[in-house]
Amino acid sequence: MNINEAARILVLDPIHGAEVIADELKALGKAVQVFNPYSNSSLDQSESHIYDLVIAPVHLNPNFEIVKQALVDNLPFMSHHEAVKELAAINNLFEGIKVLEVTGTVRKTSVCELMCQLVKNNKVLSHTSSITRFKSPRKRDTVPQVG
Repeated sequence: MNINEAARILVLDPIHGAEVIADELKALGKAVQVFNPYSNSSLDQSESHIYDLVIAPVHLNPNFEIVKQALVDNLPFMSHHEAVKELAAINNLFEGIKVLEVTGTVRKTSVCELMCQLVKNNKVLSHTSSITRFKSPRKRDTVPQVG
């Protein structure tokens, strides 16, 4: 199931960007609920069947009751990464540009720095946990970090 096919979407983990994803989904006219599995154990049983899609970060513990409940209900899952990629495509955010996503648990910033050096003769927008910046062959501008 993709975002265009889903009407009612449950987005898990507001600590890791669920609200931003939810806002974009609402702008597309989707019915969206954000759920925090760290402070709530599960949805009401009557609510568990009303979603078409669950969006969760890849690292979310599958032992959370909400995840177990969604799996029992056979709801399709999508990662936050996949959702952002689909939303960007729907909104044509990356039209005409190349995108490289670096994921993992360690050394992501180092890899991004290395990649920026390898493509230094091109325009590069780099967003890491340390800084967001834009580099072009002519100049380097630092964009204030958001969030």
